[in-house]
Amino acid sequence: MELTHARFRQQQFAPHSHDGWSLCAVISGQKNIALLSKPQQLAQAGDIYLLHPDQAHAGGSVDDHPCEYVMLSISNDEWQEQCLRRKMPSHHQGILPVRHPFLCRYIANFVLRVLAEDRQSDWSQEWRQLFNFFFDESAALSAPIPGMVCDSRIWTARDYLRSNWSTAVTLEALGDLSALSKFEFARRFRAAYGLPPHRYQMNLRVMQAKEQLLRGRAISDVATATGFADQSHLGRVFKSILGITPGALSHQIGHKLGRPRP
Repeated sequence: MELTHARFRQQQFAPHSHDGWSLCAVISGQKNIALLSKPQQLAQAGDIYLLHPDQAHAGGSVDDHPCEYVMLSISNDEWQEQCLRRKMPSHHQGILPVRHPFLCRYIANFVLRVLAEDRQSDWSQEWRQLFNFFFDESAALSAPIPGMVCDSRIWTARDYLRSNWSTAVTLEALGDLSALSKFEFARRFRAAYGLPPHRYQMNLRVMQAKEQLLRGRAISDVATATGFADQSHLGRVFKSILGITPGALSHQIGHKLGRPRP
């Protein structure tokens, strides 16, 4: 599980998605989580929302006003395990922004307490309590996110992209793999995942780069290993999706570990 506490203004995120589940609580202000080509989908103070794996979203600040939120990024394996323990559905559809101030504060307090802890602690009991509370409350929440609809040919091509994220994969190759013309494949893929195939692969590279940076690897090495043209190319795409530069992330990690910035 990865925890994020963010404050921003005048920030617009490029369309992207995550491998796991994203549970967000908006503390103050408003954020727009819609794709840039879609009407605004606002999450405001007191709202929570849940994005399922591969749910494309973007957005950012609204009218340049400041926004503050916390987010829990939860692996699909962990999510399914927690659901299985409670004999509950895994909420494959996710939840659109919905107002729930008490649950919002509960999630925010959990994230802020964990992030403020200087030493390594066992938060497993608090994590279970949060999950229990979320499932108890979310049963009454509405506005589900529609599930993705695509056929096995698109899944096969997606899995190929995920296995070959660091190498250039052409539309022609993906079309051949799915037994579709490249144009029909691109149309169906975007309809299913909200991103064109090239952008989906670039998103995979950024997420891989983040994982390597979190392990303390040098930015120049990460750029090469994840298929970017150079460190500057990685920096531009990384910031457009995650709202932070690779250097800033490395600095944060180095500060927490008590080592020099790479």
